[in-house]
Amino acid sequence: MMARPALLLAVWLGVTAAIVSGDPLPQTPAAFPGARGAKASSSTDASEKQTAGPRSSHNRPAFWIPSGLDDYVPVPLDNQATAAKVDLGARLFFDPILSADGETSCATCHLPDLAFTDGRPLAVGVYGRVGRRNVPTILNRGYGKSFFWDGRVASLEAQARDAIEGREDLGLPIEDAVVRLREEASYRAEFRNAFDPGAGDGFRSEGNAAHDADTRGPSITAQRVTQALATFVRSQMAGDSFRDRYRSGDWTAMSAAALRGLDVFALRGRCLGCHLGPLSTDEKFHNTGVSWGADPGRQKITGYESDRGRFKTPSLRNVALTAPYMHDGSIATLEEAVEFYDQGGNPNPNLDPFIAPLHLTDRQKADLVAFLEALTSVDLAGGR
Repeated sequence: MMARPALLLAVWLGVTAAIVSGDPLPQTPAAFPGARGAKASSSTDASEKQTAGPRSSHNRPAFWIPSGLDDYVPVPLDNQATAAKVDLGARLFFDPILSADGETSCATCHLPDLAFTDGRPLAVGVYGRVGRRNVPTILNRGYGKSFFWDGRVASLEAQARDAIEGREDLGLPIEDAVVRLREEASYRAEFRNAFDPGAGDGFRSEGNAAHDADTRGPSITAQRVTQALATFVRSQMAGDSFRDRYRSGDWTAMSAAALRGLDVFALRGRCLGCHLGPLSTDEKFHNTGVSWGADPGRQKITGYESDRGRFKTPSLRNVALTAPYMHDGSIATLEEAVEFYDQGGNPNPNLDPFIAPLHLTDRQKADLVAFLEALTSVDLAGGR
């Protein structure tokens, strides 16, 4: 179980070398491991935008924003993005050291080859424990306002901690993870480089002063573990879709069927009620009737009965790569998802009012699927 995370990390470090070196970049979607159709390149698209945040101590950009996405990526004031944090977060993401069984990592569920999902209906975590919900992609989650299907946390940092300690995720108290990390000299050096690059011999930080003096670096803390992981997740962006290229003037980027599907999406399909903006999500919670009665969804967090059965709207970017669908993974294909909405969802007392039968024709359904496929990042499209 150790070989695959190590291989994935090696691939990630190789593909993203241009990002952390400051060299010109291809579109960012190629900058994560297993990217379908990813190509190494030394050319930079004029539509790429460097983040406005601070650089690392070597003046390297922390990450780049591909075309089609918002120029502004919210970053906490106490966790500014640097390339060193991205590198450290990548290592932690692929390392099973953060799990109770020492065999499971974040990448066990968030596989780069599957756009950081796992292709299963439900997540399978530490010790093979099956979770209650489908694995969402981490791509573009730096723009998120709440996290997990029920929105129970408000930051990527909090999400990272929840995932490490969750019984059906990595299942390890985070302080135990800190103890493990402190035992590895390479991690002590990487944390020092990421959080206190100017610290020299004799530096002492909060926590165990004797331990710090012995390792000549800052303490590895629970907060810093989650901050590094969150920074890595923020760096994982995927834009430059076929639709983005069409909107930029490449009139060949979308098929006639996809263009007709755009009309269905915006008008008769009523999809814009939830799926709008650069990420095709309103970041809100809705009840479509999926798994009604089996999972309380947002209601468990807020306590409001009106929130029963509500779940967060997922982004539709790269949706063609992230099957199966819905929070419970109960819908296997995009065609089945379109059919579900065409039938008006699953009736229940809390069903959102705009979920109603659409009466689409077979051609309209096929066109809508073609449009959803056009939301795929070009570098991930596998030669399409």
